[in-house]
Amino acid sequence: MSQGSSFNLWSANREDDEDPEVGIKFMGDFNANAYDKIRNFFSKFGEIDEINFKDSKVEEMGSGYLYFKNSENVNKVFEQYGYRVKVDKETILTLEKTHKNRSLAMTCIDSSVSSEFLFDKLKSYGTIKNIEYPEDGDKETVFVEYANRKDAESAKDKLEELSKHYLQPWRVMWADDSLLNCSVFISFDKHQANQERINRTFNENKIAEEFNLRFRKVRKIELKIDNQGRYIDNGIVYFENNYSGELAVIHCCGRQQPNEILVGKVKVKIERRKDELNEKSDKSKERANKFRGTNHLDLLEYNSPSFSKHQ
Repeated sequence: MSQGSSFNLWSANREDDEDPEVGIKFMGDFNANAYDKIRNFFSKFGEIDEINFKDSKVEEMGSGYLYFKNSENVNKVFEQYGYRVKVDKETILTLEKTHKNRSLAMTCIDSSVSSEFLFDKLKSYGTIKNIEYPEDGDKETVFVEYANRKDAESAKDKLEELSKHYLQPWRVMWADDSLLNCSVFISFDKHQANQERINRTFNENKIAEEFNLRFRKVRKIELKIDNQGRYIDNGIVYFENNYSGELAVIHCCGRQQPNEILVGKVKVKIERRKDELNEKSDKSKERANKFRGTNHLDLLEYNSPSFSKHQ
C-alpha cells in the first residue's frame, strides 16, 4: 500500500478526535536494542512525553507505545507516513492510533461486596464514563471506564488496596484492546465504496449505524485511506471494552465463517482479527493468565449462541 496512507477515524464520542491522551502503537521486526533509533525517529515530530517497549526476545516481533507532549503531533506522523514507516533499512514499523487505557476489569470479587458499595467506591475515585456490572455481563466481572488515565490509575491502586481487606482478594487489571477481543477486521470493494461515499451511502457513520442496529454499540471505526483521501479496502470496528463488546465480536463474525452485511450497496465482510484466533499468541496467553480461575473465557465460547442484543 502507498506511502502516505492513513486512517479515517470515527468515534462514538467526538471528543476523542481531540483527545489529549491519544498516542501511537507501533509494531515491527525489532527488539529493545532498537529503542534509541525509534525514539530519535519519532522525536523529529515533537517532544516525546512517554515511550514504552514491550519486552520481546531477539528476532521476535516487537511492539511499543509512544505519546507526545502535544497530541497534535500524532496526526503529523500519520499525515506524512500513514500506517507504515521505514525507520531504517532494517526497521519497518506498522502504526496504529491508540489511547491511554482508562478501562479496568475486576473479577473474583468477594460475594459480600454489593453493587451499591462498589459503585460508591468507584465513583469516589474519579469520573466514570461507562460501567458494566456482573449481572449485565459474565456474572463475575465488573468493567469500568474512567474519563481519563489519571483517575483510572488512582482507582486501580485503591481497588487493589481495598481488595486486601477481604478473604479472597479480587483481581484488578487493565481492560483494553491488548487484552479483550472487542474489535473486528472489515474489508470491502474499494471502487464501490468510494463511489457510494460520493453518494453519501457509505462512510464511517453509515457503518457505525449498521453495526449499532445489528449488533452492539460501536466505540470507534478506523478505515484506511490513501494519500488522496480515498478508501483503500479495509479497516477496524471497535466495540466497547467489556464483556458485551466481546460477545458482539462473536455474534457479528459468525461461528464458522466470516459474516457479511450490506452498508448501503456495499458488501462488508467481517472477520476476527488474526491475533485473537491464535491460541499461542502473546495476547492469547496473557488473556488466559489474567482470567484464570474465572468462567469468563468459557462463557464467551459456550454462551455465544444465546447472545441477543440489548434493546
